[in-house]
Amino acid sequence: MVVVFRARRTPEGAGEEYRHWFLRMSELARKMPGYISHKGYVADDGERLTLFEWESAETLHAWATHPEHIPVKRLGREKFYTACRLRGTMEIFAAPGHKLRIAPDVSAADGAFAVNVFEEIKRLRVPRPF
Repeated sequence: MVVVFRARRTPEGAGEEYRHWFLRMSELARKMPGYISHKGYVADDGERLTLFEWESAETLHAWATHPEHIPVKRLGREKFYTACRLRGTMEIFAAPGHKLRIAPDVSAADGAFAVNVFEEIKRLRVPRPF
C-alpha cells in the first residue's frame, strides 16, 4: 500500500518540537510490522510530499490507529501544517519486465495510472530529509 501525504508547514513546523515528533514517529513507524519505507520531497514553493509504503491495508491501518500516532497527527494538523492532506491509499502492481503501474485494485492494474504519483515526484524533484 502506498500513501501520499501533501503538506505545507507553519513556522512551528520548522522548529525543534516538530523535529522531535517527526523523529519519534519515524522511529515508531520503522518498528511497526508491515512498514516498508517513507521518503519525503520538497518543492521549490515549500510544499512537501511524502510517500509511505506498507505491506498491506491491515498494517497501514495499525499505523494510522496506533495510540501514540493519533495525538501527534492531531498536533500536526493544529500546529505544524497550514494545509495537509492524504491521497487515497493504493496498491502497486508490476509484472517483471513491465513498467510500474499504480492502480486502486487488481482489476485496474492493466489500465492507466490511478494517481499520477510520478508527476508529483518530478514536480517536487528534490528529496530532502524532514
